[in-house]
Amino acid sequence: MTMNDHLLCAPATSKWPIAMLSITTALVLTSGCRVIPLHHPPKSGKPAATVKFRIGHQYRPRDTLPFAARFVSQPILTSLLTIDGRSLPYRPVQSGVTATWTRVKPGWRTFAIQSSYRQSYSVQVRQVYYETRDKPCMKYQCSTQYFKGHSQYRCGYKSSTCPKQVRRERLVWQTRTRYLGGCSAHLTVAMYDGATYLLTYSFLAPKTCQLICHRQVFQPDRSFRLIPCRYVKK
Repeated sequence: MTMNDHLLCAPATSKWPIAMLSITTALVLTSGCRVIPLHHPPKSGKPAATVKFRIGHQYRPRDTLPFAARFVSQPILTSLLTIDGRSLPYRPVQSGVTATWTRVKPGWRTFAIQSSYRQSYSVQVRQVYYETRDKPCMKYQCSTQYFKGHSQYRCGYKSSTCPKQVRRERLVWQTRTRYLGGCSAHLTVAMYDGATYLLTYSFLAPKTCQLICHRQVFQPDRSFRLIPCRYVKK
């Protein structure tokens, strides 16, 4: 692993197949850890296409809580943008639109955006624990007794105290995280050297999102028009 990679670790208690772990780059597909490398644009002077991203998260989940729970955090949006499996860091905006851009090598490139909302809350749960208490008991003991110059070794049960584990219960606050909905979309697009593309992502509701590609064609007066990408694979 290098400084240009991200180490992503998912909690073992993940209850959905895609768990988001950081605002800019974290998305984990399974429990455990895996490395997602960063996207690197072509070097200056090399063939490249320009790709602009317009990423909108129009959906915002309601922050209702289970009965008798209390807030730890408001709903948190996490998202991951990848190009051919390499992450392009950006900062998603809740209930809003953000933009970023990069350059890519010409040819077929696969773009994917995956987003989700999570929320932490606390609930009271019953916890069992044990305390050590001294209780009266009878112990078998042996001792030497002296009487009028004579000694006698005797054994028998005598009153004493013994440590004993006593079961107790108490209510404790436990923090939990719940999944509030997510979505993912991807496109594979043929990129041409020198061309400019606009990819628009809209997250409208859980499992309802889309990723659309347009080519940005500039006019002599520097205005432009958007033309749907011709070569696209879903």
